[in-house]
Amino acid sequence: PAAQRRVAELEASTSWRITGPLRALARSLRRV
Repeated sequence: PAAQRRVAELEASTSWRITGPLRALARSLRRV
């Protein structure tokens, strides 16, 4: 269904929005 596909896309974009800053944070922490 279209609704299910939209939920999957939303989850993907949200996870990207979270993993992006998280990866940057981990990189800065590793540098210290």
